[in-house]
Amino acid sequence: MTPKERRQKGFTLIELMIVVAVLSALIAPLAVLEIHSTERFHGGIIRRDLAEAGARSLEWIAHDLRTAVAVRDRLGDQVLAPDRIILQQPDGRTVIYFRDPNLRALLRTEYAPDGQTALATTTLALDLKVFAIEPVDPNAPLYNVRLDFYRTMLNVPLTLTMKGTMGRRRP
Repeated sequence: MTPKERRQKGFTLIELMIVVAVLSALIAPLAVLEIHSTERFHGGIIRRDLAEAGARSLEWIAHDLRTAVAVRDRLGDQVLAPDRIILQQPDGRTVIYFRDPNLRALLRTEYAPDGQTALATTTLALDLKVFAIEPVDPNAPLYNVRLDFYRTMLNVPLTLTMKGTMGRRRP
């Protein structure tokens, strides 16, 4: 076997490098497409979770507003911030909704009729940027409720705003 015949049996290093480069150029766009579709999928899951938490929160607030016999926006002579509301229930319990800025959460705390004993605190939603509740009309028992959620995923901000107008029964 001559040296020329020996060289003809295999691939040279240059040929192998060219094949690897061509395959890399073909596979790279597929990898990028897979990464983007995975990010969109996870973003959709986060949006769904935020929407479910918002809907659940709005249901709780709507139920408590409907059953409340009194809605207070002040404690004594101090006017409360628009991100909290106090609801007096028919059985004497007091329910307070407020946004905890440290946890970025919407909390619902229920107090016994004595007003001092906390019966339960429920975290209704996380990643809450804004919770606002304000009367539509001082004479009507209707309230505008707004929840703004904000979460960052892979340095991409995801936001969701939920709004609702809710009423309470007339005393």
